[in-house]
Amino acid sequence: MTKHTNQGFSLSQPVYTNRSGKKCTSSKYHVRFKDHREVWRRLPAFTDHSASISFGRKLRQLADMRSVNESPRGELGAWVDSLPDDARSKLLDWDLLDITVSMASKVLTDHIDEWNESILADGRTENHANITKVHSLRIINACKFFKFRDIKAEPVKQYLALQQRSNGISIETRNSHLRAIKQFCKWMVEEERANESPLMGLKMLNAQTDRRRTRRALSITELKKLIKTTKSGPMRGKTSGRERALIYCLACETGLRSSEIRSLNTGSFSLITSPPTVTVEASNSKRRRRDTLSLSSELTTDLRKHLANKLPNAKAFSLPKRSADMLKDDLVRAKIEYVDPDTGAYLDFHSLRVTCATLLALGGASPATSQARMRHSSIELTMNTYTKLGMSGQDEALQALPKFSTGA
Repeated sequence: MTKHTNQGFSLSQPVYTNRSGKKCTSSKYHVRFKDHREVWRRLPAFTDHSASISFGRKLRQLADMRSVNESPRGELGAWVDSLPDDARSKLLDWDLLDITVSMASKVLTDHIDEWNESILADGRTENHANITKVHSLRIINACKFFKFRDIKAEPVKQYLALQQRSNGISIETRNSHLRAIKQFCKWMVEEERANESPLMGLKMLNAQTDRRRTRRALSITELKKLIKTTKSGPMRGKTSGRERALIYCLACETGLRSSEIRSLNTGSFSLITSPPTVTVEASNSKRRRRDTLSLSSELTTDLRKHLANKLPNAKAFSLPKRSADMLKDDLVRAKIEYVDPDTGAYLDFHSLRVTCATLLALGGASPATSQARMRHSSIELTMNTYTKLGMSGQDEALQALPKFSTGA
């Protein structure tokens, strides 16, 4: 039995033969309609006549939108999301849905898991992949986004503003959360799972206007004192005082970050070349490039002793993840202030990188040389953020200048 409508589709209840050979009428209506290419298609609907009529209308709307190359939005998009997998698969086969619409119908957590796997496959560290995943999910859950089509710029903007206002998060933390979910949206577009990113218009804020933790450099006197007292210091976890002192020297000379030092193995060092070098693999470098840095003869001598009995693939150092706590304990023992009482500036592990940039300036290195050594994207970052001369540093730099006074 077929019931025609004046809405571009018809309903029928097909007749079939059961196992006993008896002819039966299907209890479920089927919708027959023309697709965007004027080809007749048929899909099973419901046992309820009114629900089947509504189903037919939606199929016609979908065909009409596809004929003008538009994707389903609003109520029609929500209806596509609610379709069972077999019905959506049929519509994909008939080209009534494109792959981006189908992908947009998947729950976000599935996309996030696959994005996380993609990050790891690109050679990024597990720690980086986990942080970006957590930051993205925090926004997705807070804004109650379920499908990709749910993601909107305004709820994300309001959530981040609320976190700054109510929970006091820094601009840097706000930016890291926004950066993570924007990267996810960009990946969705690149993988052809979405047509465009809904967060394109959201911008990062200037973190320099909201520095929660400023860092200072160790003076040369402080650095010598720290190295001397640490060498004779006790074991801290699995790290001896001598090894910790060597780690601090390496960080101050090369500007390597704690995660980069942690990634080094014996094979990362080439100590018989001229000059001797240390290499950080791209997967462990913040800028995703393989970096090779030269080493001084003094540091090379100490490294040879330290690495002498280690296998090529053995970890070079036993550097704990809470490296800031390790350094803080050694600063206390050396009687060096962790927080400067006058400026409030900190001496955490990343301050050793700041110390490196400052020592380069004191040593007369050109800004371009310092930028290359620090592996920064801009000279401004090297000179304005990482180089902390201070009054004592300025005095040391002044003493290094040639004497040009007339003596008058």
